[in-house]
Amino acid sequence: MKPMTARDLIRFIQDSSMEAVLVLCAMPLLTLIIRGLHGRGKGANKPWRYVYSFLVYAVSIPGVTAVVLTGYTLFFTKENLLDQSLVVFILPIVIMFITLMLISKFVELENVPGFDRITGLLALLGITSLGILLLSRLHFFVGFFGSFTMMISVGIFLFLLLKWGAGRVFRTPAEKPEEPPKFSV
Repeated sequence: MKPMTARDLIRFIQDSSMEAVLVLCAMPLLTLIIRGLHGRGKGANKPWRYVYSFLVYAVSIPGVTAVVLTGYTLFFTKENLLDQSLVVFILPIVIMFITLMLISKFVELENVPGFDRITGLLALLGITSLGILLLSRLHFFVGFFGSFTMMISVGIFLFLLLKWGAGRVFRTPAEKPEEPPKFSV
């Protein structure tokens, strides 16, 4: 069995584009439903802020990945975007902006746990996605170290490492230093 590549994943999303459209379009609809469930001004209360946190991550990861993929396609492979799938390259970005706009109307983003600023999260996801794409472009990584699943694992590790490093670099002097992650071997 051949390991899955990033191109295979894009082809898979293109082949199941109806399902991808339904999942992506469900995010802003789910945001509106959640707003109806908790009522006006109660989005920052538990458990709603955690639900909003999940939604932010659920739209930001594919959205920022699509931004990085679009930039990669334009600047590295120099392909024409008019020949690319809207479901892979454009729809995740549009859905991300719509969903984040809706969430910001229902709850202040600083009340959503998991990050202090949405721009920091998006930058972190963008850098992680760019790192994964660059590793993918270096064919020796997947060839010598494993499959696409291994590359995703490296991406998750890179994300956690960047999140920890950014927290240490950009903390104020009054903040307590964050402990480094501990891995049991």
